[in-house]
Order: sequence, then C-alpha cells, then structure tokens
Amino acid sequence: DEVGLDRRVVGFAIGTSVLTAVLFGAAPALVGRTIDLGAALRDSMRGSTRGHNRLRRGLVVAEVALTVVLLAGAGLLTRSMRNLLETDTGMRTERVLTLRLSLVGSAYRDQDDLRGFVDRLLPRLGALPGASAVGAIGWLPMSGSKSSTAYTVVGRPAPAPGEEPVADIRIIAGDYHRAMGIPLLRGRTFDARDHEDAPRVYVINEALAKEQFPGEDPIGRRLSIPWGEVLEGEIIGVVGNVRESGLDQDPAPAIYWSYPQMPFELLNVAIRTAGDPTSLAGAAAAAVRAIDPDQPVAEIRTMEQVVRITVARPRFNLTLLGGFAGASLLLAALGLFGVVSYSVAQRAQEIGVRVALGASTGDVLRMIVREGIALTLAGVAIGIVAAVASTRLLATLLYGVSPTDPLTLTGVSVFLATVALVASYLPARRAARLDPTITLRAE
Repeated sequence: DEVGLDRRVVGFAIGTSVLTAVLFGAAPALVGRTIDLGAALRDSMRGSTRGHNRLRRGLVVAEVALTVVLLAGAGLLTRSMRNLLETDTGMRTERVLTLRLSLVGSAYRDQDDLRGFVDRLLPRLGALPGASAVGAIGWLPMSGSKSSTAYTVVGRPAPAPGEEPVADIRIIAGDYHRAMGIPLLRGRTFDARDHEDAPRVYVINEALAKEQFPGEDPIGRRLSIPWGEVLEGEIIGVVGNVRESGLDQDPAPAIYWSYPQMPFELLNVAIRTAGDPTSLAGAAAAAVRAIDPDQPVAEIRTMEQVVRITVARPRFNLTLLGGFAGASLLLAALGLFGVVSYSVAQRAQEIGVRVALGASTGDVLRMIVREGIALTLAGVAIGIVAAVASTRLLATLLYGVSPTDPLTLTGVSVFLATVALVASYLPARRAARLDPTITLRAE
C-alpha cells in the first residue's frame, strides 16, 4: 500500500523507454557504417548471410538466459508461497470473526471494570444467531505483536541470571481455544473455576511441554513467572501449537493466563460462527455499543483475512517478479521468432534449392527448428548458471524450498524449450511451404 504511480515513476518509465529506443535504434546505424557495401551486395546476390546474424542470435541467447533467471525466481517464489499457504497454523481459521477493543478511559480505571465489561460482552456475543463459541485474547495470533517473559519451573534448580527460559504470554477469556479451533491435548482449559480469587493456573502449549517436560506429564507442575511480582501457578492443560508470529515462524513456547486473574486493556474478540462470519459483523459491533456506547470497535475482519495479510509481502514479491518474468518470456519468444523468420527469409533460395533436389517438408522443418532450439539451449545453459548464482539472493524470501531447487530449474528449462519449439515451428512451417519454382526463378 506504500507503492503507487506518481510523476517520478511515470517519468522514469518514459525516460527509460526513450533512452532504450535511441540506443538500440542507433546501434544498427553504427554497425551499418562499418559494412563493406560491395561485399554486402555480392553476399546478397549469392544469398549468403555470413556474419550478419551473429548479433541477432547473441541478443536472443541473452534474452533467453535472462528469462531463465527471472522464471526461476518466479518459480521459487511460487513454490514458497504454496508452501506458506499449506502450512498448518495450528488453528481452524475458517468461519471466525475477530474484532479489536481497547478498554481505556474513565470507564476502565481498575481491573474490576475490565472484568465486568468482558463478563457482560462475551455472553451477549455468544447469544448472537450463528455464534457457536466466543473468546478473547490480548494479542491476536499473526497480528505482529506479542508479550514474552522469563519463567522457571518450580522445584528445579534456579537457572543462572540471563539463562532463564522465555515463553510468550497469552491472556485469554471465555472459550477462546474452542473459538479459534486450537485443540486441547491434555488436561483442561480455563472455566468458571479460574476466577480472580481462585488459585492461579496456567495452560501451556505443546512446544513448552516438549521443551520443559519431555516424556513427562506437565499437568500439576508449577511455573513461577516474574511479572511485577512473582506469580506462581499450576499447569492445568496443554493445547496445540499456534504459529503466532507468522506462517514462516516456528511456534514458540507459550503460557496462557486466565483473563479474570490478569485483566488486560487490549482485547481481541474471536467469534466462531456456523456460517459466513462477516454476517455477524454488524451485530457484534452493536453488542459492544449496547454495553458501552463510547467504546470504539476496530479491525472487524475474519481470521482468514488476518492470515492473508501475513503473506501480503511474499505475494507482492511474487507478483512483481512474475510480471517481469512474463514480460521477459514474451520478449524472448518474439526475439526467437524474429531471428528464425529473418533467417528463413535470408535462406529462401537455399531452401528452394534443397526442396528442388528432393528435401522433404520434414527435412526443412527440422533444419529451421533446429536453429531455434540451438539458440534456446545455449541461452538456457547460460541462464541456469546465472540462476544458480543469483537466486541465492532470494534465500531470505523463500520458505520450504532451496534457492537451487532442481525441480524448478528443470521445469523452467522444459517450459522455455516448449516455447522455443512453438516460436521456431511457425516460421519453419512457412519455409516448408515455399514453392521452389518461385524461389529459384527469383534467384
């Protein structure tokens, strides 16, 4: 959303186009000044094309090589995007509506005010037609924000200062795990028993359980968390891992806190629905206003939209490089078609003689197509070497695929060879239809 057309962009595009036209228009003129006109006329009379096509062929080879590099980059980003979109988030993001509240101001001076608002809001939202589960969390997964803290396992030797394990802190209310489709693996989640006056309890994720309690049952173990004061509590449940920081980030150890035991001003509500979640957007906002008419409701969106936002930059990179690759492919195909067509025109008399001496249509087709394929293979060979060297620059943008992925490079090579075959076949077919009587009479 920070990229757009303006005078600088348009001016650069026009200036580059004009400069390119001048440079490549002047190049043939400069080359023409060095041509021996007499020799050129004699070669023309003999139908010779000796040396005249070297520059054209070199340009086509360069175009094909650059196309290989761009197509390889686009192919790698495409596979990376597919891997990202197929990554398990740890949640069931379909049919979930989210909305953000910020409980600040004179109406929320203390923790009792925060608890009271949430205690009134969640049942009201749960009563909406089509709502099957409602919960809330401080920082919404994949929002780019989180809280973390050091902690220790009670009963174990205290780690050295600075070496304490660290976990993400997630403050949740209501039936959050069911609303977000996060599976309960062991024990239980929070319920009405875990109010503000009850003993402090925690729910941990699978990553923390494996890190701190491998091969053990963590239920009943106690954690000590320095959060202003030392907060010691019992582990009552283990839930599945969630990719909180993005699809390309492995799940980090996390500790869930009960909202009544630790109220928080920021609140992201999640509503699981039986149908289209956006149909409840208006009713959900009205439910908030019914409790507090002055409370703004922000970022009403589905959880699927939240996930899509996290891949917006990779999708932009793919679109940009894919556009360049498509343009390069078109130019390479046109260049190859032009060079082969020009070669056919230059060799019309030669082709007529071959046909007159008994060459078949297939012989002519193979001769012309072979020329185009040879140029393409030369460009592909150079392009693969360049792609292997240059796609390493994309390493930080890739997920689940190597910068030198052989499947992508092979696919690009086969695809380009197919395009080259088509671009060469069209002028070859025209050459095979030449009437030798007419071409020899012209000779």
